Amino acid sequence: MVLTPGKSLPSGVVYLFRAMLVRPLKRRTNILILMHLLELMIQEPRGPTRLAQAANLNYQRCEGFLSLLLARGLVERGIREGRDAFSATQKGREVFMSWAKIYEELDLS
Repeated sequence: MVLTPGKSLPSGVVYLFRAMLVRPLKRRTNILILMHLLELMIQEPRGPTRLAQAANLNYQRCEGFLSLLLARGLVERGIREGRDAFSATQKGREVFMSWAKIYEELDLS
């Protein structure tokens, strides 16, 4: 696509870095964020800050998702190296594996 001076961008296109045209970023659904957090905690127990960074969330939003997962019994809070750490429970692992199977079966990747 070539832009000429004075012409506007087509609908749904964002101009970044003055040289690149890209489509707007798609937002992740809450279920994808929850499953990503579960996957991270299955890999290894992490603190809330490390989880937020790894999942590319701000800290407050991550805390909200962690509260939801804790309330449902999918994760547990423990102490690791003197700090809070969250890890997936057996129920959390089972939910994640069920979700992953559905995701794969429907070819949503």
